[in-house]
Amino acid sequence: MQFDPYAEAKEQGIGVAAERLPLGDAMLLCDQKTIIVDDRANIRERVAWITLGLVRMGLGRDGFRPDKIGVRRLNLACIGIAARKLIDFGDLVRAVRADTDPLAIADALDVTPAAVYARVAGLSSDKRLLAGELLDTIAWDAHDLSHLYSYVIYDETGEKRLIRWQFDPSIQHDTVPDLTAFALQ
Repeated sequence: MQFDPYAEAKEQGIGVAAERLPLGDAMLLCDQKTIIVDDRANIRERVAWITLGLVRMGLGRDGFRPDKIGVRRLNLACIGIAARKLIDFGDLVRAVRADTDPLAIADALDVTPAAVYARVAGLSSDKRLLAGELLDTIAWDAHDLSHLYSYVIYDETGEKRLIRWQFDPSIQHDTVPDLTAFALQ
């Protein structure tokens, strides 16, 4: 069963809205328990943003403060956790067996290519071992997948912060994808 961020938001009492945003792809209003995504985003992008927002808000409630672990680590952790919620490991392996093109894999999983990359990058050594060399066949260089993402977050203290990152799988330094492809700015 695929993760449903709309149902999860409803269960947690978090409002979700789509509006034209002047800045960023999404806005998290932590004190109002609201996630707003830009109405120009497609459904896959909305699902990704809502999932990321749910993870970010959940980590905030669980005591993970950016001033304690660092904004970069917190946001990379959120990206990895959101990807795990969106993509089941078995589904990922089946999709990669069927096709090595990252756009086709993302289509099969009904997610964005960035979510596929983050899921592969965040695999534990056990799961990477289970998948064997299969994941190394993904043709990350077949397309220009670079994209600048940004969201505005108003944390529980009311502080406004613009979080931006460039997703670019070509910046990886070895054959194993890792979250350095999400270069936070």
